[in-house]
Amino acid sequence: MKGLFDLVDRAKKLSEGRVFLLTFDNPDLKSLVISLNLDQLRIGMGSNEEELPDYSPTSINVYGKPPGRWRLYDTGRTYDSFKVVQVTQEYILELAELDIHGEDLQEKVFAKSNAEIMGLGGESLSILQNEAIPIMQEIILNELLSK
Repeated sequence: MKGLFDLVDRAKKLSEGRVFLLTFDNPDLKSLVISLNLDQLRIGMGSNEEELPDYSPTSINVYGKPPGRWRLYDTGRTYDSFKVVQVTQEYILELAELDIHGEDLQEKVFAKSNAEIMGLGGESLSILQNEAIPIMQEIILNELLSK
């Protein structure tokens, strides 16, 4: 009986924040977060599947941007610099060095928050969740069975 009571005690001490932290501190999941975010940007999609604005005529004619939505890919430095810098019990923080050519575009991009550009939603978020669930289940099991 003591073993069951110990299991219940461990279950009571297991917080969702700790499980989140242990799950998303996984290097493979960090890489997936970055990959999914970059996939969104490549098609001009910001966080939560919100379309990014179109490039202005100045960005297209003067700076050589392709017509269509912002992709924020000028030299590739922005994409290459994406990284997960912090995982807490509540969030995953990504950062990138924005390398944007064209003053008009720089002003518009910097007027938006990182949360509007970096972040996952829709299908990307579903993919991440589907990858995270088995890892999370294993962590919960390990936490419950640890002595």
